[in-house]
Parts: sequence; structure tokens; C-alpha cells
Amino acid sequence: MSPDRPDVSAIVVSFNTRELTLAALASVEAQEGVRTETWVVDNASSDGTADAVRRGHPSAHLLALEENVGFGRANNLAMERAAGRHLLLLNSDARFAEPGGLRRLVDALEAEADVGVVGPRLESPAGRLEYSARRFAGSRTELLRRTPIHRVLAPRGGPERLLGDAWPHDRRRDVDWLTGACLLVRRGVVEDAGGFDPAIFMYGEEQEWCWRVRKAGWRVVFDPFVTVVHLRGASSLERAGWRARRAVEGDRYMIRRHRGALALAAFDAARGVALATEWLVHRTLDALRPSDYHRARWRDARLLLGAWWGALRGSAEP
Repeated sequence: MSPDRPDVSAIVVSFNTRELTLAALASVEAQEGVRTETWVVDNASSDGTADAVRRGHPSAHLLALEENVGFGRANNLAMERAAGRHLLLLNSDARFAEPGGLRRLVDALEAEADVGVVGPRLESPAGRLEYSARRFAGSRTELLRRTPIHRVLAPRGGPERLLGDAWPHDRRRDVDWLTGACLLVRRGVVEDAGGFDPAIFMYGEEQEWCWRVRKAGWRVVFDPFVTVVHLRGASSLERAGWRARRAVEGDRYMIRRHRGALALAAFDAARGVALATEWLVHRTLDALRPSDYHRARWRDARLLLGAWWGALRGSAEP
């Protein structure tokens, strides 16, 4: 192994997020105690991202694409070319909270030889926890996450089988999958499990990928002792309906591919019941006692219901 080989190849995929992308690169370059190289894959942005990267970060490897190929395929292009022992997949709207964060994340990955993917604690800029240690999509998970059960039990340490995705984020633990705002990955994982499924344009690719990673014998681990600040969806804030459709279709694709038609039918039924219940409950509560929280919940449920119904009527691919 070359002594000059980077410890980590940091990969940032950008789509019309010029300033955020530059900030993400600066965050990586500020990390201490680890040799890094940076890769930027620009998905045909129209805001001058590629030129800004060339000017502001000339040492970064830039892949300026002529079309938007999606999040997963863009990451794959850089992973195929990167030289690092490990691969850092960092969203353009994410950044490390401290200069030693990446070093600690590398240590967390290397602490056990069978850990293939590790993800940090994600927080909003205001310091609010973002649930990122997830269970695979399924009927039970869907019913639990759309009801108040997990919100009541999670702060009280209730049985984890009833917590949906809201299990405690206060200790290192094995998880089904991690959201892709920040993932550190061993190169051997990509060699064994492959990269992201190119059939998924955006949303759901991390879940499907982690399914294959775990099937290949690697562990996926959440580590709360490293914090990354995540702005959430900055490159697609204006396209809520599009995002909802992609999220719904990503879940359905993963279940159909890895669990089969019967599991998909059960999941679709559970999701329809859960979303309709969520919409009704929060719409009623908002009518009785108006609040931004209830209004946001029933509107989100309505949006997802529309995406779910559209998927049932004929979406065969994500």
C-alpha cells in the first residue's frame, strides 16, 4: 500500500447547491489527523458550482457531468475513481461540527474489522437531533412511525420493537441502515456489495444499498460521538411533491427487489392505513386547536398519500 494513499476519499455530490458545496468542502479540508482527497460530482448544475469549485478548491477532483444522473450514480462515479482506503459520502448540505470529527469517524470504522459502514449523529443547525439510524421499510415499521407510540415511548426507553425508527440515538449500535447525509465506508464494502443501485435516482438508495451491504456480511453502525450538521434537503426544497414520490417509490422498489410481491402488498396496505390515519388525526387536531405542528403533519401525510396512490396506479420503477 502506498504511504501516500489517502486515508479517506471524501465525495460530495452537488446539484445547484454552490455555496453549500463550497462549505462542505471547506469542512472536509479543515479536518485534522487524517489524509484526505476530495471529489465533487456536479450533476449539471446551472448555478456555477463547477466553476466555483475549480476556483476555490483547485486540489479537488471535479467530475462536471452534462446531465443529472441522480445521487447514487453520481456517487458511484467518484467511488470508482477514488484512491482512499475509506470513502466518505457527504451531502453538500452537511458539515462536520468539529475539526476532529472525521478522525473519530475513521476510528469508529476501524475499531472492529467487520464494520463496513459507520454514520455519525446528525443535527439541525439549531442542534436538534435528526433520526438517521433506521429500520428497513416494512409493514410494522410503517405503522409504528405514523402513530404516537414511538414518540411517547422513545424518551422513556420503551421496548425497541415499538419504537419504529425512533430508537435511542445515544449509544453506538448496529442498525439496519443509515440515512446518507454522511457515511464513512470501507472500500471492501463496495468491492463486495457493489455501489448504489442506479435504478434509484434519488431517495431510498441508502436503504437498498445497506440491505446488500448487510447481506454481504458487513455491519452498519451508528456512532453518536461524532456530530455532523445537516440542513436537510437543501437541493430540493422547492420540489416537495417530487421528493415524496421518489421516497415512496424508493421504499417500494427495495421491498419488491429483496422481499417479493407479497411483502410489497402488505407494505402498501400498511402505508395506506397509516398515512390515512395520520392525516385524519392531525387534520382533526389542527381544526380543534390550530398549530403549525399539526398543520405540517397532515399536509405531509396528504402529500405522501398522493405519492403512494400514484405509485399504486402504475409506478414500476423508482
